[in-house]
Amino acid sequence: MYPILFEWNGFIIPAWHFFYMLAALAGLFFLFHLNLKWNINLDASQVSGLYASSYIGGYFGARGLSIIVDEWSKINSFHDFLWLLFSFGPMTFYGGMFGASLASSYYAHRNKISLLKITDLGIPCGLLGLCIGRIGCFFNGDDYGIPIPESLLDSPPWWSVSFPNHFEQIPRVPIQLIESLLVLLLIGSIYLVKVRFPVKITPGLCGVASAIFYAFIRFPVEYFRGDQRGWVVQDHLSTSQFLSLIIIIGLAPIFYLMIAKKNKL
Repeated sequence: MYPILFEWNGFIIPAWHFFYMLAALAGLFFLFHLNLKWNINLDASQVSGLYASSYIGGYFGARGLSIIVDEWSKINSFHDFLWLLFSFGPMTFYGGMFGASLASSYYAHRNKISLLKITDLGIPCGLLGLCIGRIGCFFNGDDYGIPIPESLLDSPPWWSVSFPNHFEQIPRVPIQLIESLLVLLLIGSIYLVKVRFPVKITPGLCGVASAIFYAFIRFPVEYFRGDQRGWVVQDHLSTSQFLSLIIIIGLAPIFYLMIAKKNKL
């Protein structure tokens, strides 16, 4: 849409990079806020360390999964993989989520911090970053949606968008903004429930619920994506849909046990 957000006398601010940094800063401040609001009781150095480890792990996880899905044909050796890993390029949210989870879990283990506590902190903050990052994708024309049906092309809906930097300048579903809005509603709902019923929610439940419900959002959203993003089952099950199913199947029993345990107390 607008890949260059601002330009003046040769000074350029790319839209995606601006929103990427905005997402990173928002995640940091939200992390500190949740730590106080939800009485997680980590000190400032622990919150900072958790953020730093999550950021680094998330970045390389996001870049790594993107390489595996989209750039595997460029790899002939482990050296090629490392070269791409440390090069700028596309990133995937699920790769970042898994990378951040591994890095933050290691940090928690080394510093004797409850894994349940960092789950409640980390996943909502990561989703807030995604929410803002998708706006950057919209401005940059990345992760674009499917075209509007041909029957509507003569009079496309008011909410449809056309990306000037795309080779097909046709009306499309603004799926980036739709996903951003859905994720924002998810974060807001989790936040309000936690604030309203702080005693009744077991530690870790907010983080697990956030991951599960995001997976439920991401699975149908993928059907409205028009870009190439890798397939597990060609044209039927994308990489992100497959990972969404893994998250739902893997975390649903944990979610149930958390609720059942709390109800017995």
